[in-house]
Amino acid sequence: MKLPAQLFLAFALSLLALVGLIGWLQNVNIITGNGLYKAIEAGPWIADFGHARLNDSNYLYFPLYGALAQLLDLLGIMRGVAFKQFAYLNAFFASLTVACLYAFIHRLTGSVATAILATLFHFGTGFFLLLGVISEDIMPGYFLILVSMLLAGLWFDRPTYRQIAIVSTIFTFGWLVEWRLMFPTLPAFGLALLLSQGDWKARARRVAMLIVSVLASATIIELCWQGHNGALGLPDLLWTGKGVSSGWGGLSWDKAWMMLSGVGNYFVILGGFVDPLSAKRAMAPLLLSVALQLMLFVACAIVLWPRRDDRRLRATAIVFLGTLGAGQVMNFYAQPQDPQMQINVMPWLTIAWALLVGALLARRRAVWPVLAIVSLAPLVWNVGALSKWRGGDTAALAAVSPHSRRTCRPIGPSTSIGASSRSRPGSSCCGARRPTGMASRRSIALRRRRRNSSGSRSTPVRSVTPRGPPMRMRASSSTTSTLLSTSVIAW
Repeated sequence: MKLPAQLFLAFALSLLALVGLIGWLQNVNIITGNGLYKAIEAGPWIADFGHARLNDSNYLYFPLYGALAQLLDLLGIMRGVAFKQFAYLNAFFASLTVACLYAFIHRLTGSVATAILATLFHFGTGFFLLLGVISEDIMPGYFLILVSMLLAGLWFDRPTYRQIAIVSTIFTFGWLVEWRLMFPTLPAFGLALLLSQGDWKARARRVAMLIVSVLASATIIELCWQGHNGALGLPDLLWTGKGVSSGWGGLSWDKAWMMLSGVGNYFVILGGFVDPLSAKRAMAPLLLSVALQLMLFVACAIVLWPRRDDRRLRATAIVFLGTLGAGQVMNFYAQPQDPQMQINVMPWLTIAWALLVGALLARRRAVWPVLAIVSLAPLVWNVGALSKWRGGDTAALAAVSPHSRRTCRPIGPSTSIGASSRSRPGSSCCGARRPTGMASRRSIALRRRRRNSSGSRSTPVRSVTPRGPPMRMRASSSTTSTLLSTSVIAW
């Protein structure tokens, strides 16, 4: 089978597995409900793309997912339920990631067996699998950043200016989807170019080309959006300051426990996500997970030490380990336990496993059954770990349904957050039908007579019929979505 067919098969099998897992779990808000709020923020982009406001730190995310959600609506896939659509879109980008990773490992090792086992390993890692089946907003940015890292690993031993420009452009699109993705990887790219082949002048020109290409790509994107609602200039694009002054920002010893949680759960989902106390309670299994990762790193370093002069191998190590080092320093200041903070800095684990598997298979092919079992072990464990959250969305909707019926209110044309232009007359904030026109006035008059007959003192009831046709909230209403989010977190 030729390589393009292998890549298509890797993509298709990954997408089928993730889509099936989403349908089986029926919970796209596992561990975090952030995707619910992002779905509400994306509502204006889905309803009225031309007038929606750009977000500083997710500059391209909302336009991208807003347009793709419109496409899913046209195809009839989860029509009108944006937070579930986002989970399926994440599965799509995760599958693209799997295919690109397969191509990289195949090129790096020259072994189909190694590419299959390493790709399975990455697919089953805890945070990648989690973020591929929930509605969190990191996956498209992670896909682009990882592709740029994979290309840098292949090219940055002795890169051409064209190769640097390609890597920089893909990288820029990635951090414009999620701004903070810029900081862990940009220093690693610069270090790889500084240590590339050639004299110091050639290396300096390559670093300058990297910076110029990033700035040029960002400038072109900035000019494309010029005049749009919320458009930013280049300086504001380069520094949005997301999370710097938030409650998560700062240094403390509690962050060490949260770092343990983030690094340990990236490999296998064990718990302790919420705060330092929960991480302390899960300390033993988390330490075991980190110890296994360290053992893999040491084993890989020992096996590959004789190839330490291989420039491509060296460039790959600098890019991925440099991203790990810079990223964990940034994470320690911010949210080291957060899955989306760890996913882009921890791919070194898959690269190390791929190189170790390739070296072991080259020496002794008979060990492949053992390597296959180890490669599948994270997937088996993490699917079992995710299964305990199965049915969370269904349970949350059932829990808030009675409350939403009691607090339901009509939504009029003035609705601005997530309003959909494809609404039905007579719909309410939670999508239920309400009386309109004469029926509405009759019901109001009936309630008024009942109050008067009972002798209760009340203020006159005013008509709630809006002036124009009512509109239904995108992915339910903001009220319903907030209640759902609260329910999920509490549950």
